[in-house]
Amino acid sequence: MILRHCPLPSVRALLLVAAAFLVAMVVAFDGRNPQPASADPAFGQVRPFPTSGVILQGHIFPFNVRMTTCADNAVIPTGDSTSATATTITDTTKNWTTNQWAGYDVQLTSGTQSPQWRTITSNTSNTLTVSTAWGGIVDTGTATSATTTTLTDLGSGWLGGEYTGYTLEMPSLGAGPNRVITTNNADTLTLPQWPALVTDTATSGTSTTLQDTSVSWTTNQWAGKAVQINSGGASVQSRRIASNTNNTLTIEGTWTTSGGGSATAATSTTMTDATQSWTVNAFANRRVDILTGVAAGDSRVITSNTATQLTVPAWDAGQTPAFGDLYRIVQPPTNTSAYIIRDGPSIGTAFQIRNVGTPAAGTDFQIFKSQCRPGGENITVTYDDAKFDVVLLGGVATSSTSTTLVDSSANFKVNSLVGSRVVITVGAGAGQTRTVVSNTKTQLTVTPAWTVVMPGSGSVYQVGGGQEGGFLTSTGRALSCPGGTIYGANTVNVDCVTLGSGGTNLPQGPTGIGNLVNVIFQGVNRGTATFTITAQVLEVDGTVIPADVLNATRRVILCPDSAPPASPDGLINVADLGTTAAAYGQQPGDPGYTQQKDPSEDGNINPADLGLVAAVFQKRCVQP
Repeated sequence: MILRHCPLPSVRALLLVAAAFLVAMVVAFDGRNPQPASADPAFGQVRPFPTSGVILQGHIFPFNVRMTTCADNAVIPTGDSTSATATTITDTTKNWTTNQWAGYDVQLTSGTQSPQWRTITSNTSNTLTVSTAWGGIVDTGTATSATTTTLTDLGSGWLGGEYTGYTLEMPSLGAGPNRVITTNNADTLTLPQWPALVTDTATSGTSTTLQDTSVSWTTNQWAGKAVQINSGGASVQSRRIASNTNNTLTIEGTWTTSGGGSATAATSTTMTDATQSWTVNAFANRRVDILTGVAAGDSRVITSNTATQLTVPAWDAGQTPAFGDLYRIVQPPTNTSAYIIRDGPSIGTAFQIRNVGTPAAGTDFQIFKSQCRPGGENITVTYDDAKFDVVLLGGVATSSTSTTLVDSSANFKVNSLVGSRVVITVGAGAGQTRTVVSNTKTQLTVTPAWTVVMPGSGSVYQVGGGQEGGFLTSTGRALSCPGGTIYGANTVNVDCVTLGSGGTNLPQGPTGIGNLVNVIFQGVNRGTATFTITAQVLEVDGTVIPADVLNATRRVILCPDSAPPASPDGLINVADLGTTAAAYGQQPGDPGYTQQKDPSEDGNINPADLGLVAAVFQKRCVQP
C-alpha cells in the first residue's frame, strides 16, 4: 500500500535496498537448506522435501520423498527355553509379572527355529504366548536371478546356512517346484535341481521373445515354465514364459535392459540422446524400444552407435521418435543363445521360505519392543511433463576406486546427482547399487564402498531417473523392488518390499530420516507446476499405513542474468537484482519489460519478481 503512493524512482531505490537485504539472507543461508529440520515428516509419515523451490530453466535437480522412522528399544531380557508348544515358549527360570511383555516381540536367536520373531499376546510368570504359531513363513522375497540349482535375491543379507532344511515355496508356481534348501549364503539359496525339459539354441529374439525355428511346440505348452539362457547372446538370464507358439517363447517383462533415457532428436534411421556418452558400438545388435510418444511400442535392432546416437533400420513412416520420448536398450537372445526350459524360479518370481516345528529346549530368545518397522513402500510421483523431464543417465565406466566410479566421457552437472542411486547393470560389479554423495563432471563418489568386486573398465551403469532412495536398506532391511521403476507419460512409480534386517532378521532399524524415493528432473519450460505424491508405506507384519496424497511445487524461471553491458556474464548476481528492481512497474510493451525480469509471470515487475531472482542468486544460467 505504501509503495503505491511513492514515485517510481523512490520505489526502485527501496527495492535496491531490499535486493541487498535478500542477497545477505541468501548468502547467510546459502540456499542449501530451504526448509528447517522441523519440516521433516513426523514418525510414520512421508513428505516431499523440500516442498517448494525455484529452478532455472535447463537445470537438473533432485526430487526426494522422505520418511521418518524410529529405533526399537534396546533388547530387554533374554531367555533360554525349557519347553515350547505351537504358540508358546517357556523358561522355568523366569519370574515375570503377568502380561508385562504383552505387545512386545520375542526373537529366537539360536537353534533350528531361529531367527523367527513373534508378537507376544500375553505371559505368565515363565511362559510367553505368541500371536501366531512357530514355524510358517519366515522370509519372503523376489528372485533377481535363478539357475537349475539356485535362487538369488540380491541384498537379502541372510546368515550363511540359516535356512538349511527349510522349504522354498513359490506360490504362483504351485507345489510341484518346491524344494528343501540344501544351504544358503547371504543372497543365494542352493537347492536340488530343477531338470531341463528342453535344451536347444535360439535362432533369434526380440525384447520380449526367444525364437527357435528348429522346433515345433504345441501352443502354450511351456506357459508358466522358466526359460534360462546359459551361454551366447543374452546370457545369463532367466525369465517366466507367458505363452508360446510353435517356435517362439514370449516372456513376462523384457530381457535385461542395458540402458535407457530420453531422446533429444531423431531422423528416419537414427535416435539421439545428447546427454549420453556411450562407448562406440557397445549396443550393436541389441534392441532399442520406444516407450512413449508417437513411436511408442516400436522396436529396432541397433546396427551401430556413437557416443550419443543409435543407428537403426528405418522407423515406420510417421513414427520417428520425438524429443522427450523415453526409450530403453535391451539385450535379446541371438542365434548364439543356448537355452533350456525348466520348472522352478526365474527373475521376478516371488518366493517364501517356510519353517516347521517348535523351538527345542535350549533355544535362546530375546524380548524387545518394536515401535516402528516399515516393511515396504509404494510411491507414485505425478508431475507436469510440459515443464519437467525425468533425467536418466548412464554410460560405461572407465575406472573406479573403492568409493568412486569414473566415466571419462561423461559430462555430469557438478553435484546434481547427490542423493541419487547408481546401479551397475552389466560387467564387473553388476547388481551393486550405491548412493551418490558427490559428483564432478566425470566421477561419482558413492557410499557405502563397493564390494570386493568393484566396477571395472567397461562396466555399464545407470544413475538418476526414478529410484528407491535406499532408506530402508540403510536401516538394515533387505530391500527388493521387483518391478523396477515404472515410467508413465507423467508419472514415476517405485514399489518395494522388505522383511527383516540383513544381519539378524530383526524387524527394527535405527532412528533416522531418509529418502524413500529419488527422482532426477530437469526444468524445461517456465512456470509453476505441482508434483503429486501418492505414498503408501507397509509394516513388516503386513499392516498398511493409510496412503498419503501429498503435493509439492517447483517454479521454473528463465535465467534473469541481464547484467550490463549487452552480453550477460552467465552469473546471477547483485547487478541482476538491481536490473530487476530498476524495472519496477514495467509491463509487457514497456521498454524495460522482459520475461526474464518477470519470473512470477503476472505481467508486472514487482517485489515478487525480486524475491524469485534472489532465490537463484549466485547460480549460473548454464549449470556447471
